[in-house]
Amino acid sequence: MPPDDPLALLESPATRCEGARLLAARGDRGALLPLVRAYLRAGEGGGACLLEAIRDLGPAEGARELFGGGAEARAAAVRLLELFPDDAVLDVLERALSDPDAAVRAGALRALPLQWRTGAWQALLTRLLSSADAEVRAAAAALLAEQGSGGG
Repeated sequence: MPPDDPLALLESPATRCEGARLLAARGDRGALLPLVRAYLRAGEGGGACLLEAIRDLGPAEGARELFGGGAEARAAAVRLLELFPDDAVLDVLERALSDPDAAVRAGALRALPLQWRTGAWQALLTRLLSSADAEVRAAAAALLAEQGSGGG
């Protein structure tokens, strides 16, 4: 890759923000997976420009598109749901909770309490009470109980 390739720029902390800016300017949601990878590598405090680029590219639509891919893409989609809650993709979150990949399921469980406390979210939790997965049922019950006690 040439040194001015935005994807290559994401590899270095010194150039990742420039790469993120260039990718966002292109408007190509195909850049979301490399941006999420770079965000995960950046760790705490190093990802604000990456999050801005992700936001510019449409994380909800991107999560829906990524979830149609392989395990790494599905895990990235769930990470987007953690970072950018949106009722429009609660169906993706619901499917992720029963994904065949354990990392995707674990990410979905982390994302579940981070969603906006809306009627759609509460309806999802109610549906999850009949999940085949005991961990999902327990998480849904705990979140609903928290809502009932005024904790959300």
